[in-house]
Amino acid sequence: MVETELTSDERLEVLEALSESVSALNEEVRCSTAPTEVIERARQLSEQAAVALAPHRYTGKLAQFTLDGHSVPPPWHGPTMENDGDLVRAMPYSPIQGRCNPVSPRFVFKLAKGGRSYGSGRFPACQTGPPGCAHGGLIAAMFDELLSMAAMAGGHSGFTARLSVDYLAPTPQGQDLQFSAQLVRTEGRKAYVEGEIRNGDTLTARGEGLFIRPRGG
Repeated sequence: MVETELTSDERLEVLEALSESVSALNEEVRCSTAPTEVIERARQLSEQAAVALAPHRYTGKLAQFTLDGHSVPPPWHGPTMENDGDLVRAMPYSPIQGRCNPVSPRFVFKLAKGGRSYGSGRFPACQTGPPGCAHGGLIAAMFDELLSMAAMAGGHSGFTARLSVDYLAPTPQGQDLQFSAQLVRTEGRKAYVEGEIRNGDTLTARGEGLFIRPRGG
């Protein structure tokens, strides 16, 4: 049988669908009360899928914007503020919002003028910490990405140098949440950003980050 090479758009859609399917499997495993024989059958099917994919594994340096960290194939041209600053297709492999990464909770982040980023989403069942609440470490991971996006929106993208989170109230798992961040100030290569999570009218967490642009840009 001769394999048909998919176009970039077609491959993206297929990979996103596979990632979403694996994410759904993660949720079912996390919440399963199935009998042993059902669990064993699911394990066998999952193992078969892993075996099918293994020969095609890329082993080089990975990235969030692209698979290999070098090429930028269409339609991925990095985050911009066009089309409402939607980042879903700009960061397909992000562990926070990437549609091609099965561990991603698929948050939706956008950029806005004035060094702002905002978004929404739910922490999935597999990211539960305290009963009914999102895991605190994963809340911090969300802030790391959200705050860095605000720095990027203000033209001051860089690596995370410091991140702090104040947990003010329980952040519920499985409920719609709103995220926002604002670039506060810059000092040379340094960008200071603040952000928050809200569950309706309740402020559940506040984050602050320092991002430093590498020397040379």
